[in-house]
Amino acid sequence: MKEDNILTVNNLSLLLKKSGRNFKLLDNINFSVPKNKIIGIVGETGSGKTLLMLSIMKMLSSDIKIQSGDIIFMNQNLVDKSDKEIKEIRNKDLVMIFQNQKLSLSPVYKISTQMKDIIKAHKKLNKKELESYCFSLLKQVGFKDPEFVLEKYPFEISGGMFQRVMLAIAMSIEPKLLIADEPTAALDPEAQEYILLIIKKFQEKLKNSFIIVTHDFSVIKKICTDVIVIKNGKIIEQNTTRDILNNPKSEYTKKLIELSKYYV
Repeated sequence: MKEDNILTVNNLSLLLKKSGRNFKLLDNINFSVPKNKIIGIVGETGSGKTLLMLSIMKMLSSDIKIQSGDIIFMNQNLVDKSDKEIKEIRNKDLVMIFQNQKLSLSPVYKISTQMKDIIKAHKKLNKKELESYCFSLLKQVGFKDPEFVLEKYPFEISGGMFQRVMLAIAMSIEPKLLIADEPTAALDPEAQEYILLIIKKFQEKLKNSFIIVTHDFSVIKKICTDVIVIKNGKIIEQNTTRDILNNPKSEYTKKLIELSKYYV
């Protein structure tokens, strides 16, 4: 792996075993994420982009197996890591914010309880310091009344508010690589702009790397330096965002770019 890459995926293929048959879900995926960069993974629903991210996180269901390939993160091959080792990496350096709230926080505990539990696992703070730190993080992501948010359950806040809460939690962990799955989905244009601004400020502050997973090229255009286009589990093309927007090679990419005009 080049020293300027935080992540390198080599020849990654996934198989789904179902009813005695094998189905290839990802086919020979190759890409890298440079240090201190924001890259985009773009594709239609069902294209394999979220599945690719779950592969990196090693959070695949039991019926899906890595057929071949390597996932090199910070000079370690995640494919070879045990569940315990992967959990340690995920708790420190590799974090994913899921589009589905149910995969992120429990609905039966208040945000304050869950946020504090996560922070306590990474930082040694007394009760007063922990309370102050939670307030500070939520203010950094734009909440004017952090106490109001902390006392809510996850299902009691909007999608945009939930995304900001998850970004605040991620900021407390300070990961080397953060994956955000559809961070602006179902948000109005103003909320989208705000989430993207928070991500950019977060990345500049920590000098970490981001992968933004989306179906929307308008999001890619605003925040990503490079983009990978995926369809049916295969990478169709990858290049700088500018080059792909100005000169898309495939009809599929052209279609995604055209559709994105209607999302704005």
